[in-house]
Amino acid sequence: MGDFATLQSLQQPDTWRYCTSCIGYQPLRSHHCRQCDVCVLKRDHHCWFSGCCVGHANQRFYCCMIVNVWLAAIYANCFHLDFLSHVMGGLGFSTWLCVILPHVAALTGFLSLNQFFVAVISFLALFSLIMLTWLLCIQLAQLRHGQTKYERLKGYITYDLGFIGNARYMLGSRWFLAWLLPWLPSPLPGDGISFPRSAKAQ
Repeated sequence: MGDFATLQSLQQPDTWRYCTSCIGYQPLRSHHCRQCDVCVLKRDHHCWFSGCCVGHANQRFYCCMIVNVWLAAIYANCFHLDFLSHVMGGLGFSTWLCVILPHVAALTGFLSLNQFFVAVISFLALFSLIMLTWLLCIQLAQLRHGQTKYERLKGYITYDLGFIGNARYMLGSRWFLAWLLPWLPSPLPGDGISFPRSAKAQ
């Protein structure tokens, strides 16, 4: 999340906002998280899955998690298709309707108990893949313009350094491998306090 406590001893520029919860100044792109009860450097969002805020220090690892779990969800869904076809007697329209609405299909007698459980598992696997695809698309859209969630919602593109520059700033010096290999050392070029601005914003 970034060591916010050490910032209190620094001289605060005029552009920093005062956080009444932390009783201190917060740098640009930092925001207070009500769940974590701390100001987070370059805060993107609070991740309920990991139980912490995603910001300057750990956004790279969040992106790695999303990519790897997304790839695992694709693998699980592809691997599961053969089993689903075997249990349901094919992959026709009725099978997919039973997967999307397994409770309705079970109540109307279209599914046996075994088929119902397989349909529920299939629905959860498919729903997980859809949600992870959505999360990945959000991160890619933000990476494309060098934005945080707040900046994307407000339409700010102040820190857009181009795709490669944004990737290097978020994933570190070894950005081309860091998105897939979370244990690879990849130092971030910035300190989470000051950020280079795009040519359009200057």
